[in-house]
Amino acid sequence: MSNDKVFTYFNLRGRGEPIRLALHASKTAFKEVQMDYKEMKQKSGTEEVPFGQLPVYTDEHGTLCQMDAILRHVGRIGGLYGESSFTTADLGKIDMVLGGVEDCRKAYTNLIYQDKLSDEAKAKYKKGHLDTESMTERTGGAHFQYLENMLARSTSIGSSGFFVSEKLSIADIQLFDLVDLHLRPALFPEDMKAFPKLMALHAKISGHPGVAEYLGSEARPIKINGNEFG
Repeated sequence: MSNDKVFTYFNLRGRGEPIRLALHASKTAFKEVQMDYKEMKQKSGTEEVPFGQLPVYTDEHGTLCQMDAILRHVGRIGGLYGESSFTTADLGKIDMVLGGVEDCRKAYTNLIYQDKLSDEAKAKYKKGHLDTESMTERTGGAHFQYLENMLARSTSIGSSGFFVSEKLSIADIQLFDLVDLHLRPALFPEDMKAFPKLMALHAKISGHPGVAEYLGSEARPIKINGNEFG
């Protein structure tokens, strides 16, 4: 098995972006390989593309797919996750955030790909996932106020600025990416100001040396999604 670390994804940010951010934050050297949709489907079910989906990550330990599985793996190796870096309680909180972010990401994905970011869909999305009044309604677990409140309750956020402990974790990476998606002009930049803890975390992660270097580099894809919306 080669010691090379290879990250394979489309030439866009999408579900590959949190993995790129984690790799750069941990200063992990890796090679990125871009694959198009046709090639991905041709290789579906193979060792190279096990679930017929991207992203895929390969290193000396083998090949992994699924965003959060890859994120946990690179997090363990890079000190952003795992028992050697965090307590059992902290790991539970990190996993909880990953689940909450995934619920929000699914709602976002529907807005972009199914509803094509129509004005009507944006208004419905804002009401259901950003407006405080909808917190107690059916949200599918996807509401920014839930994440904001979790940050406010964190005992460490006041001193370190990170979600758990005194250092960066993959929870911070996922929260950063989710907020970053919604700060774009086509989405909800003004509405996001209602979540000061999330905004402060976004600013902190933006300034992290490894992340900041990546954000300002040509390595970051320009295209956000797999269509022209957003």
